Amino acid sequence: MSLAPPPIPEGFLARWCSTLSESSESPPGAFLPTGLALLSAIVGPRLVMRWGVSHEERMNLWILNVGMSALARKTSGLSGLRTAVKWIRDDDDLIRLLSVARISDAGLVASLDVVSDDTAKAAKDADDFPTGPKSKNAPEPDPVHRAVPLSWITVFNEVAPIWKEDGAGWAMDAQRALLAIYDGQLSSTTKATHVPAQDCFVTAIGNIPPGVLRDQTTLGMLSSGFVGRWLVVPTPAPTEVVSFPMPNGADPLNHLREEIDQLAHLAKRGGNRHVVNDLWTEDAKYLRHEWYAGHCATYEHLSPDDALAVAGAELFGRLQATAVKVATLIAVGRMADQINHLSELRVTVDDVHWASQVIDASIVYVTDTLREAGAESSSAAGKVEGRVLRYLDKTGAISESTSRVIRDISNAAKGGNVSHRDVVGSIDALFQSEQIVVVDAGKTRRVWLA
Repeated sequence: MSLAPPPIPEGFLARWCSTLSESSESPPGAFLPTGLALLSAIVGPRLVMRWGVSHEERMNLWILNVGMSALARKTSGLSGLRTAVKWIRDDDDLIRLLSVARISDAGLVASLDVVSDDTAKAAKDADDFPTGPKSKNAPEPDPVHRAVPLSWITVFNEVAPIWKEDGAGWAMDAQRALLAIYDGQLSSTTKATHVPAQDCFVTAIGNIPPGVLRDQTTLGMLSSGFVGRWLVVPTPAPTEVVSFPMPNGADPLNHLREEIDQLAHLAKRGGNRHVVNDLWTEDAKYLRHEWYAGHCATYEHLSPDDALAVAGAELFGRLQATAVKVATLIAVGRMADQINHLSELRVTVDDVHWASQVIDASIVYVTDTLREAGAESSSAAGKVEGRVLRYLDKTGAISESTSRVIRDISNAAKGGNVSHRDVVGSIDALFQSEQIVVVDAGKTRRVWLA
């Protein structure tokens, strides 16, 4: 699996990524997830796509930032995101940022609740009105709902605790709550939390190391729809060496403040929402159809016994709608300084092509992860054997001169519920079935493909 990011599209995203990479060890691609999240949070609440007479979908992105824990420079990107949100909030209460440290369904719902706070504030304002406080017997005020839902950016510094098929009860409850939140619905009537039903708009960034993604992603998680809600954007490792802080005298992000303010003002102008179906050019719609129909044709005669092909189809079924979101949002970033109103936006073939590539890459990344994890095997032992074989194949271990020692294989294949002993047992089983060659080499053994 490659941690190379997709090419960065022109416009606001290119300037965001290049600006944040100044004096940084990381290349511009490392800041693409936060740039996409910012576009989603600013203009997403004002856009909606319609699939039919009654079905609408919000334009929020959930981005899975896959990178090595200490090397992905997540803090640098999030610092820029926090600064941008602060600038917007200086002008209006359009966006809030929530860092989720402890993930629970009740905690998420309570933290994202806006109606209760707005209703309480309205009641207090009524009490403070010059005509005097309201009577104790006066009816409770009607819940206050915003015409456009408040835009939340939620940051899951580590999404691993709930990235499981069969985790603890609280983890599964959190997954179900997140699925409802993704769809724009928020409510809770439990004894612990009472949150009135309300529309919500949540952009999410979840961080996870590639090894954890491999160890904890299963085929069952795809059928639940949880994995398919996340767009995987790999984060590259640093490419420069900066051994000491190198401030350049001013915050380079200040150069982007005017653009960020322009995006916020653009989102607020002219109505509460715009249907994106009307904002695509005919050429863009044609390219979208070709991409969509091509995938459908590929999966039409799919064998249910091909587990990884079925996984790819499951992911496409979820992420094809995300492709519409991504294409529309990057078009906003490209045209923000050329238009005065979102109704003037035009999504072109270049936007659709980039979005389609990113979705395809996300699907390939997850299916490759499943393949490396041995997810298609029906037994636990088979999964470990699959990991060993794939590691030997990936590293070109086809002869004694290119062979690998036991410790290298164990470090690559263990993880999750797989121990060093499990890996050694799988090596013995593969040797007995004559799929690999094993020879003694001093205190260790060397292994290569038969």
